[in-house]
This record gives sequence, C-alpha cells and structure tokens, in this order.
Amino acid sequence: MPFREVSSRTDSMRSVTHDIVDVQTLHPSHPFLYEVGLPLLASTLSYWTSKGNDYCPHVFVSSHFHALKAFIKDECEAVSYHTMEVRCRGKKLDFLYRLVDGLVESSYAAYTAEEMGVPVDVVNRALQASD
Repeated sequence: MPFREVSSRTDSMRSVTHDIVDVQTLHPSHPFLYEVGLPLLASTLSYWTSKGNDYCPHVFVSSHFHALKAFIKDECEAVSYHTMEVRCRGKKLDFLYRLVDGLVESSYAAYTAEEMGVPVDVVNRALQASD
C-alpha cells in the first residue's frame, strides 16, 4: 500500500484498518497546547480504538504529553506504549537509542540542556516555569 499524506485531522479520522497514521504533537510547554492539544489527541485516539481491532488503523503517535495514557479509552486493549531506553547511572543518563515497552514519566530536557552547556540558572528557571 503506498504511503499517502493526509491533509487534515478530518481526513485521518476516516482512516481504515490497513491505513497507517502518523501523529506528531508539539511540546505542551504552552498552556494552550496542554489544555487543548491533550484532549484533542486523547479523543482522536479514543475514537480510533473504539472502532475495535478489526477496524482501527495502525496509528503511531509521538508525543510529549506524559498524561496521555490517563485520558485514552481503550476497551479493546489496542494501544501499546513504547519509549526510548535510558540507563541511569547516579546522576548520569545514557541514552541507548533503543525502543522498548513502557512509558516515560518525565522529560529529560533539563538534563540534556545542562549537558549541552546551558547555564544552570537558565535550566532551573525553565524547570520552575514547567511546574
């Protein structure tokens, strides 16, 4: 089956069983994106899963919405969660670039920013703003 790009969320909602849908979300740092984006994404995914395993398209979602799982209705158990593997060694993180089953509970953005030389006071301010 050839890949086709859907021009809107409405087109993607009409997707059928053998279609593949790729959904990428923006980082929810702005309150509007969190308040509107999270419910929109959750309701879209819940709609697809309500079609059942036989009629739900194959959907790949990449999102920074850590709370997403709590808002998805998945009676058919069609949803699986995956994340990139990270090994913690004390305060050091090793990004292993391997997809594994599971969910991430928090962002590694502050850690990565500090490792890349962003001043600690800027990183701390970003952490305060994101709480």
